[in-house]
Amino acid sequence: MKKASANKWKWLSLSLACVCLLGVAGCGEEGPSGETSDILLASELNWRSAEGRNVFDAEHLSAPFFSDKADAVTYFANAMYMSYGYLTYDNQEFVGMGVGWCPAWYEWIVLTRNWSDNESTKQIWRNYVIDAPMSADGYVWSYDTPHWPDIGYKDSHHNYHYDNNFRYIIAVWNYCAWENSFALLDEVDPSNDSRAESGEGDFHLAEDVTKGMTVGEKFDLAVEYVMTKLHGEDGLIIIDKTVNDGLNLGTTDSYSCNYWDNIPFGYKDAYENMLFYNMLNCLTEMEAKRGNAEQSAKYAALAETVKKKYNETFWNEATGRYVGTVDINGTVRDYGITFLNTEAVTYGLASEEQVKRIYDWLDGRRIVEGDTSTGEDIYEFIAAPRSNTVDYGAVADQNNGSNKYWWHDNNGGQALSGNGIYGYHVENGGAILYTEFYDLMGRIRYLGAQNGYERMLTLAREYAKDELKRDPTNPVSGGRDVLGFIGEFPESGLVPTAYLYGFLGVGLDAAGLKLDPNIPDGYRYMGVQDLVYGGEKYTLTVWRNGRVVVEGEKELALCLTVKDASGKGSATVTLYDAYDNRIGTTTVAAKDGYFVANLKELANGAAYAVIE
Repeated sequence: MKKASANKWKWLSLSLACVCLLGVAGCGEEGPSGETSDILLASELNWRSAEGRNVFDAEHLSAPFFSDKADAVTYFANAMYMSYGYLTYDNQEFVGMGVGWCPAWYEWIVLTRNWSDNESTKQIWRNYVIDAPMSADGYVWSYDTPHWPDIGYKDSHHNYHYDNNFRYIIAVWNYCAWENSFALLDEVDPSNDSRAESGEGDFHLAEDVTKGMTVGEKFDLAVEYVMTKLHGEDGLIIIDKTVNDGLNLGTTDSYSCNYWDNIPFGYKDAYENMLFYNMLNCLTEMEAKRGNAEQSAKYAALAETVKKKYNETFWNEATGRYVGTVDINGTVRDYGITFLNTEAVTYGLASEEQVKRIYDWLDGRRIVEGDTSTGEDIYEFIAAPRSNTVDYGAVADQNNGSNKYWWHDNNGGQALSGNGIYGYHVENGGAILYTEFYDLMGRIRYLGAQNGYERMLTLAREYAKDELKRDPTNPVSGGRDVLGFIGEFPESGLVPTAYLYGFLGVGLDAAGLKLDPNIPDGYRYMGVQDLVYGGEKYTLTVWRNGRVVVEGEKELALCLTVKDASGKGSATVTLYDAYDNRIGTTTVAAKDGYFVANLKELANGAAYAVIE
């Protein structure tokens, strides 16, 4: 009888789920070896919509993520992914697709979707990458205008954002890596532009110099802009007076310069430099995959320089966290910016000691004197930390008698005395849900799988209440400014993918897929199905004991790099056909702490492979 051998663990999980939901006593209480497990079963939570309907769906226990437990965390990751991440034009009850076509969202969108089998949506965003407008100097536009479209506000044309270039470059690499092909680089930007202008007429389209250029040419132009115009080649991004008429210098009268459009990051800017470090790591792998070893080594060396300068420039030893900006006057802006710190941790910029101090602060074990929000109040909104722990409206800058605050209010549109008041605005004491992805990733990677599990379990409990479909009203302005969870926040779909990138440890490198698993206590294995790499669909099952099973829907056409977590030094790769007949075995030695199993060379018609 023909079997789908790797998938059998998924179906075992679903079978167990059905038994548990029927109320059989003791199910899930005891592990496969008789050990007691603290894993919370999905059946122990009352899954309700915001309207109070029972929204439990047993399919969410097995797709796309699965485990050997019918547990709440796996259910949450699947349920939230299918409603917030796996979007189509017919599935937008929670978040929409309309905002994420802008480059500031590209990295989040590709992380959310490029691994999935949602081919139509992946193609839509692939076309956006091909068609992204750019200026002659290599600046990637924010929208279909060069600047952030604060329509109706005075001088909105000065509001240029610079995260666009970093996110664009990262997104191009992500597409090439998941497609296992550089075909995207040969795609040509079409002469027509199907996207509507943001109410500003057609004149901006004439400024887009990239019509008729290949993505590869645009990509190189975007990199050149970062390296020269933003001084990246020197090892630290600086947005100085030569950029945007000197309006992004990090001072109280500066404009915003990235997605966080009320916070005047700029000059020596920790946010842009964090993205720069991630960009360089992507370029390192990309050039290695293209066979450009010398250029890859240059990017790797520059990344190390950036890491060193980042910590020298932005780490605040007194508060034990990264600051937002050092402005052109040398003023350090430390407002307890939580999302900056957790994202920097996720990218690998922080040392082990720095990670500990950051999370001691976030988890309330350490109080920073002068913070507006401390202790448990940092997670007042439970599902994500407050964006910042120091009120932007509490610290006036007295320099030169200005008495201004470090806040870009769009000419009063988001005044700190109105809808920008602390605790009632997403960027000032409120919360945006996507940041929880980086919170989770930092915990899983650096504090351990169990810490990440406990945090995700908290999210599961919250999701069971209302599917996180919450959007409270700002009592000052009457607007919906408190939380950025639903509606125009498609980046919320990032959160459940911590199951993929964190617990399963899926990553991309020059060779192919890379696994650095972090399976929590109580699970025997976790996995993902319908993962698409190089146009082929796979199921990955990762065991706590280090065993990895990879099954191809058609063939095993990938190279898989697996961490040698137990330090064995070698691993056995066994190939099986669709009938569970062993057709080959080989041994691979660890190098730099990882086994490399080139299944494309070894597969020989195999249906699945076991690495152990």
